[in-house]
Formats: sequence, structure tokens, C-alpha cells
Amino acid sequence: VNDYAHYHIPTAMGWARNCITGIAGDVVLVIGGMAGTMSEIAYAWMYDRPIIAMTCCDGWSKRIAGERVDSRRDDTIVGCETIEELEAALKARLPKRQRD
Repeated sequence: VNDYAHYHIPTAMGWARNCITGIAGDVVLVIGGMAGTMSEIAYAWMYDRPIIAMTCCDGWSKRIAGERVDSRRDDTIVGCETIEELEAALKARLPKRQRD
């Protein structure tokens, strides 16, 4: 936890944390990742959270960018290669109240 965190999510609860971390934010940012990350992506998808995946890293973020998890949503996971692309994607998806 650092001074920039608004909320602190406990993670010493095994895999149960994946549900919490997958739906806790207004937008889910995926950087790299293995099986646990994929489960967080699935929760975020099921709970209709926008998902942004960094393609500059190996792991699930690179593999799933531009894809759909399943047919329950019409959108795709947004892929970003650079910090500038990420900033634009976040601004487009965060509620206005958080950007002001």
C-alpha cells in the first residue's frame, strides 16, 4: 500500500482475493499475469468492468487484448502498448467525476 491508494484490499486470503480485486475498481488494468490474473479478468468481465490490457508485457494482458472473454458482452478488452495509450483509454472509461 502506498500514499496513492484510496482503498486497501487485503490479499492474504488465498484465491478468494481474485473476486475482490477483479471487481473492486471502476476500470481493471491488466499487466502481464498468469492463471490468477485470468480469473480476475473473468470476474471483471462478468461484473461489467471495463478492462484494459497492456500489450507491452507477456502473459494474459498481451494474449487477451482485443478479445472478448465470452458472448455476454459486446465490447472487447482494450489493448494498450504505451503509457500514452493507457492514459487515453483510462480517460475515456473513467467516470467524469473521477477525472475532475
